[in-house]
Amino acid sequence: MERAILGIQSVVVVLCLTSVASATILTFDTGQGNNADLPTTFGSNISGNIAGANVNNGGTPNIALAWAPSPNVLEVHGGIGFAPVGDGKVLQLDLNGGEADPTLTFDVAAGYRLRINSLVIGHATDMTEPANAWTISISEDGGPEVFSHTTAAMGAGDTETVMIKFLGEADTDYVLKFDDGGADHVRAAIDNLSFNQVEGVALIFNGGNDEPLVGSEIPGWDEIVGTTWTQRSATPSPQAGAHYFMPGAGPNHELAQTVDVSAYASTIDAGIQRFDFSGYVSGWRDPGDTSRIIVEYENATGVVLDSWDSGAIYNPYDEAPTWQQLTHSQFAPAGARQIQIRLIAVRNAGTNNDGYFDSITLSTQVEADNTTLLMFDTGQGNNADLATTFGSNLSGEIAGALVLGGGTPDIGLTWAPSPNVLEIHGGIGFAPVGDGKVLQFDLNGGEADPTITFAVAAGYRLRINSLRIGHASDMTEPDNAWTVTISENGGPQVFSHTTAAMGASDTELVTFNFIGEVGTDYVLKFDDGGANHVRAAIDNLSFSQLEADNTTVLTFETGQSNNDALPSSYGSNISGDTTAIRAMGGGTPNIALTWSSIWDAHGKGPGSTFDTVDPVNHTTTTDVGQMDTATGANVTFRVDAGHRLELNSLLIGHASDQSKPAFSWDITITEDGGPEVFSHTTANLNGAGSPATETVTFSFKGDFGVDYVLSFESNGGPHPGSQPTVGAIDDLCFSQAEPQGTLFRFR
Repeated sequence: MERAILGIQSVVVVLCLTSVASATILTFDTGQGNNADLPTTFGSNISGNIAGANVNNGGTPNIALAWAPSPNVLEVHGGIGFAPVGDGKVLQLDLNGGEADPTLTFDVAAGYRLRINSLVIGHATDMTEPANAWTISISEDGGPEVFSHTTAAMGAGDTETVMIKFLGEADTDYVLKFDDGGADHVRAAIDNLSFNQVEGVALIFNGGNDEPLVGSEIPGWDEIVGTTWTQRSATPSPQAGAHYFMPGAGPNHELAQTVDVSAYASTIDAGIQRFDFSGYVSGWRDPGDTSRIIVEYENATGVVLDSWDSGAIYNPYDEAPTWQQLTHSQFAPAGARQIQIRLIAVRNAGTNNDGYFDSITLSTQVEADNTTLLMFDTGQGNNADLATTFGSNLSGEIAGALVLGGGTPDIGLTWAPSPNVLEIHGGIGFAPVGDGKVLQFDLNGGEADPTITFAVAAGYRLRINSLRIGHASDMTEPDNAWTVTISENGGPQVFSHTTAAMGASDTELVTFNFIGEVGTDYVLKFDDGGANHVRAAIDNLSFSQLEADNTTVLTFETGQSNNDALPSSYGSNISGDTTAIRAMGGGTPNIALTWSSIWDAHGKGPGSTFDTVDPVNHTTTTDVGQMDTATGANVTFRVDAGHRLELNSLLIGHASDQSKPAFSWDITITEDGGPEVFSHTTANLNGAGSPATETVTFSFKGDFGVDYVLSFESNGGPHPGSQPTVGAIDDLCFSQAEPQGTLFRFR
C-alpha cells in the first residue's frame, strides 16, 4: 500500500522552529572572589554571554535555574588547587557536614525541552580527606529519577568528565543532584556544565491518537496492514492524553507516518542533524501480543538509508511499568529526506490484536562540537567576490556561516584565486546546489583551480566533513566531473574523490570524513579537468576542529622578564594546564623535557621585537623561547617506558630588529645518543621583512621508550656582538602515545 508523506504545508513550519539547539556552558568565571556564594539564579534565562557563562546559538532564554542550598555551600573558587577541575574559577561544593546535597533545578518554559550535555567534577589537589565517589542524578521536579551515574572513587587532583546527554520531556522541569555519599568534603568542585534548550514541538502529527477520527480513520497515519486501527482509552489508561493506538481485530497490523525532513537537507548532509525519537508500548495481560516500533531514515524516493528497530516487545499493562518507554537518538544519514515511523502489532492469541502504542514523538536539533557550516548567505549581491578569509577562526555565527559547539576558532581559512572567480550567487538556477546563496566557481578559462587553505593552530586537528558540489540548471556547457583533493600545505596529497560527470542541475554530496594530523595545515582543491564552466558551485561546506589527545603546547608565557633563562625543565610531565602551557586530552605526563642553557624567555612588552613571532602584546609576561646563539639550541625529550613521543609542530622566526640578511635554520631530531631521524631546513627568514616566520610541521612519531633531541642550528653565521639574539620559537606542540593492543613477550 502506498504510504502518504505529510506535506510540506503541514510540517515545514514545525521543522523550521526546531533547527538549531541553543546552548549554555557555565564556566563559573563570575569575577567574584574565592568562597563567594554563587547567586542562586546564576545561569537563568541567558541569551548572551555573561561573566561565567558562554552562550551559543542564542543560549537558553527559556530555562531558569535555581541553585541550592545557600549560603556557604555553592561557592565560586579558583587557584592552582582546582586546576585539574577547570581553568580559572570553578564551583566549589563546600560540604562541611550536615548540608543537603547540592542541587540545580531547571525550570523549563512551555514549548521547550531541556538537554543536559556534560560537566566536569573532581577534587582539588590539596584535598586531604579519603577518596570518594559522586552519584549524579536527574529527576523530574517532584517526580521520578530519570538518570543516574556514579563516578569512580576520586582522590586529590582526580576529575571525571560526565557525559550525561539527557533529553527531557517537553514542558517538564528537572533537578540535577550531586550526592557524595556522606563524605562531606570541602574541596570538591564542578565546572563546564553544558545544557541546551530544544523547542519541544513534535514533528509527528497526532502522536497520541487524540485527534478525532475522520470516517473511522486515524488522522495523519496510514494503515499499512489491517484496517481496524482505532482509538482506545481504558484498560490500561493512556500514557498521556485521552486515547492511544489500538490495532483492533486481526493477527498482524502496521500503522505508519512519514515525516518530510527535506527542510533539513543541508545540516543532514553535513552530519550534524540529530533526531530524538520516543514512544510508549503496552499490551493485554495475557497471552502476550507484542508491540514493535521501527524508525526508518529514507532518501527522497523512499530508499531506506538507515533504521532502528525496537524488536517485538511484550509489556502486559498489569505489570510495572504499565507503559514501557522506547527511545532512540541518532544523526540522520547523509541524503535522508524523510523519516518513517512504523508501529507494528502482532497477535499471539485471542481475537483482538492488543499491541498498544502511545505518545509517539520525534524532535530534532543541530548538534556538533566545534563545527562550522559555511552556507554562503553572506548578504552580498550576485557575483560579489567572497572575502578571502571568509569562515576564519569562528566562535560565533556570522552571515553565511552556522557555528556549532563553540565553532572553529583555531582554524583560519584562505580562499583563492581572487578576484572574479569565487563569487557569491543565488537565484533559481542554483537551487539544485543549495538553498539561498551558493559559492559560484566562475571559471572562464586560464584561472587557477579554486582552493581553500585551512591553517590549523598548534594542538588541534582539522576535520573536513562534507560539501555539495554541482551545476546550475541553466548551464549549457558539456557535462564534466570534478576532482576534489586534500593535500598537506606544501606536502603530499592525502585525499582524492572524483565526482560523476555532471550536467545542468546535477549535484553530488561529497562526504570526506577526513581527519588531519595535529597542527597541520591542509589545502582543499577543486579541479574541473579544464572544463572551465562559469555555472558550477559549492554549498554547505562543513568542517570541525578536534582537540588533540595527550598533547602539550608550550606558549612560553612564563611570567618571566625578557632574557631570563628558560627553566631547564619547562614543559615536563604535564597533566593539566599551567602557566605558559596548554594540556589537551590529559597532556603528556610521561614525557620530561630538558632545555639547553642558551634558551631565554623573551617577547614581553608592547611593541616587542618578537611580535613578528607572537603578535599578542603581552605586558606582563614573555611569549617566545629565544635562542641566544647560532648553535647549541636544543631540547631533550625523555620518554617513559611504554610510551612514545610524537612531535607535531612549532613556529620559528626572527625578531624585527634582526640586522643580518635573511637566513634559514636546520632543524633536526635525533635519538638521544643515536642517529638522526628527521631533518628540515626552513626558508630564509627575515624579521624585518617577509617571511618573518615559518610553521614547521614534523608529524614525527618516535619509537616506544626512546628519548629524542630536537636541535636548531642557524645558517646565518655569527650574529653581531651587540645583538647576539638570532631567533625564537613559539607554540611547540608534542604528544605522547601508548601501545595499541596487547604486547606478548616470548621467552
